[in-house]
Amino acid sequence: MDKNLTQICRRQIRRGPMRVVFSLLGLMAFLLLGQARAHAVTCSSTTSTTLDIHAIQSYTSGAYVSPYQTCMVTTTGVVIAVLSDGFYLENPSSDFDQDTCTSEGIYVYTPTGVPSNAVLQNSLTVTGIVQSSNSSDRAGTQIYIDAPVVATNVVTKATGQSLPNAISSSVITQAINNGGCSSYTAGSFGQWLPFQGMRVNVPSSSSLLVTQGTGGTLVPATQTATTNGQFWAVMTTTTRPFRSAGINVLDPAEASAPTGVTTWDGNPQLLLVDSATLGGTALDASAGTKYIGSAELVGIVDYHVSAQGYTGLLLASNSVSSLSSQTGAIPVAASARQSTDQLLFATLELNGLIDAETNRITKLANAVVNYMHSPDVLAVQNASPAAINLLLTAITSAGGPGYALSTESTADASGMVNAFLVNANKFDGTPTAAQALAAATFSNSSSASRTLFDRSPLGVCRA
Repeated sequence: MDKNLTQICRRQIRRGPMRVVFSLLGLMAFLLLGQARAHAVTCSSTTSTTLDIHAIQSYTSGAYVSPYQTCMVTTTGVVIAVLSDGFYLENPSSDFDQDTCTSEGIYVYTPTGVPSNAVLQNSLTVTGIVQSSNSSDRAGTQIYIDAPVVATNVVTKATGQSLPNAISSSVITQAINNGGCSSYTAGSFGQWLPFQGMRVNVPSSSSLLVTQGTGGTLVPATQTATTNGQFWAVMTTTTRPFRSAGINVLDPAEASAPTGVTTWDGNPQLLLVDSATLGGTALDASAGTKYIGSAELVGIVDYHVSAQGYTGLLLASNSVSSLSSQTGAIPVAASARQSTDQLLFATLELNGLIDAETNRITKLANAVVNYMHSPDVLAVQNASPAAINLLLTAITSAGGPGYALSTESTADASGMVNAFLVNANKFDGTPTAAQALAAATFSNSSSASRTLFDRSPLGVCRA
């Protein structure tokens, strides 16, 4: 598709690059687990049909799967990226069609090993089964090749081919703001589908604002963390989204749920940005940071990274190295008491705090005193009893009050509890905590009785 024409494609979330499958068991599993949409075409799962990539990606209006779902297909393209479990193919720029709603790229999924000829800029012909990229019902499409990957499945046509031109930033900007493909509604899941598996330019005027910091590996015992280079972001031309009331559209309500359950759109404008997969430095991003490229950023629109159906953006290594960052705003202190006869209440999620995390405990104490103004009643949750006792001492050392501890009597399976820290100087007598429904149970789908709460509700009572 010629993305540089006057027609504008909207961002559509793909279901993931199409993957090609060869094993009968793999195909049967897909048929059982995949989406039950009627095919718009007649095809075979055992006899290959030769198609262009954009034909495989020619979704019917409102659909998130290829009309060739479960079909065996053969297609050709240039390798634009290699991952640990497959590779991306894209048509040469000269072969783009004129349909602004069909992608020119696709993911070839080879979970048992990437073939040796899957090399950047090689032109390959692949044969496999068309399927969704992941379990989401907005997953996009990929080609799956089951084990073993034999020579006839992935054939080298040429080497050293030019990479396809990245889709222009003006088209991307129009797609984000307006959505030009009539098959999907702008601002909804599906708006990036015309670009799935393709090289795109992120407009230099549209930097990336981090909404949630990088994931990775946390080791509480050694108080160390290693980033995986992935973070959630939005383009700065997009208003930062927040969660709304209701069930996420990506999490359908149970069949037994009452009618009229409120849903929210899931914030499809969020991007799962990956700075490391294509060879770049794994960025350690924090929420509120803004990343700006010295030139337009080049990335690949991906639905392989996120299993939920959100759009992924794999940044090219040279784009990662071109980034500069503007640190997010320093946390704003909570409102202080307006008069001495007021009480200040606050809550604090401790995220599984244990007593070995002494550095973190010191930082939390500083936050309680200097940013939360030493609340008179502080509700904390999800920490070990030993860690909470250390936090009490650290708060006093940081200039805070001597809190009295009111904690629940039982911990969850991982040893975590909830508690109230109470400034006893503000009360006549020391308040106590009381658990509610600690022994409450419910019957699960297998009619087995289970405890209702891991950590039951906790209330604070006056003495």
